[in-house]
Amino acid sequence: MIAVHAAVLMASTLCVLMASTLALYPGAKVDPEFQDLSRSRKSELRQYYTSDSFDKVAAYYRKLGGLQGSESFIDTKTRRRITFREKRDDKNATTIEWSDESGEDKTKTFILVDSAK
Repeated sequence: MIAVHAAVLMASTLCVLMASTLALYPGAKVDPEFQDLSRSRKSELRQYYTSDSFDKVAAYYRKLGGLQGSESFIDTKTRRRITFREKRDDKNATTIEWSDESGEDKTKTFILVDSAK
């Protein structure tokens, strides 16, 4: 009987983990200046940043496997952006973004985590 309860607990935990947002990039810090003003109450948007390059952060998410990149991929000289999702997950997304349009921000790569509530 204990084995059955353990199996049910593991299965439910796996389901919760599969429906959650992607792992956060190691060393990313919460952006204290970010305010989520545009999102609905059905999701929560948090922003993090790192001094690592856009390419390094994108490579980290590509290596996670089982992910799909978004059609909203932007790659220009002044702005880069790509969104990653777990396959078959329309509610949770992790977007990485870099821009040199704002002076001090061009040394940072931003990571936006949009998760369903």
